[in-house]
Amino acid sequence: MLQPQLELHLDHFHLQTTLIGKDSMESRMKAIDGSVHSNRNELLLHTIH
Repeated sequence: MLQPQLELHLDHFHLQTTLIGKDSMESRMKAIDGSVHSNRNELLLHTIH
């Protein structure tokens, strides 16, 4: 009787980790995107002056 319950728990854990992984990937992409934008702004400032 324990086997199906264990499988269900593993599925739930896998679902949680994939959701957390997706969130961290998106936030990492946003951080990379933000740093790219700030670097581009600095380059624009340097070319203007």
